[in-house]
Amino acid sequence: PNGLFVAAWRGRELSAVEPGGQVRWTVPGRHRVRVARWGPVDGFRIAYLAGGALRIVDGDGTDDRRYGSARMRVAPAWRPDDAHVLAYVDARDRVRVVAVDSGRELWRTGRVPGVRELAWAPDGRRLLVATARRLRMHARGGRLLGSHPVRRPISDVAWAPGSRRTAA
Repeated sequence: PNGLFVAAWRGRELSAVEPGGQVRWTVPGRHRVRVARWGPVDGFRIAYLAGGALRIVDGDGTDDRRYGSARMRVAPAWRPDDAHVLAYVDARDRVRVVAVDSGRELWRTGRVPGVRELAWAPDGRRLLVATARRLRMHARGGRLLGSHPVRRPISDVAWAPGSRRTAA
């Protein structure tokens, strides 16, 4: 957040590291950390995947907790605001959007096998869900806006800054 720290992981440890390499704090775990994403805007939360679960830890390294079961291959995606809303893929291959602080589920999809990546639009109004061969666009609230096949397997997706355009 604000370029002050980087979320880094090695083995079973998640750490906040200063740009010069100094470790600010470390959370030891029982399972290998797969991926971590620092919440945007205020930096008060980090979502990470370990041991078949989505975990949330406060930005100061305290209150590490299990949130729910998750697919280990898909990084969670924070909505780009300070509301602490997170999209992730659960163990049943459903995309879930949750308000982390209250624990409330805002919406979820039916089963979407093979999700590779989740990406919020810069304004937080749409969520792009990418599988190997399809792009799905959901409105805030979960309504499916469109589903488009692609010719080649998708490995990464991104939104153009300040735009409705995406690249895959």
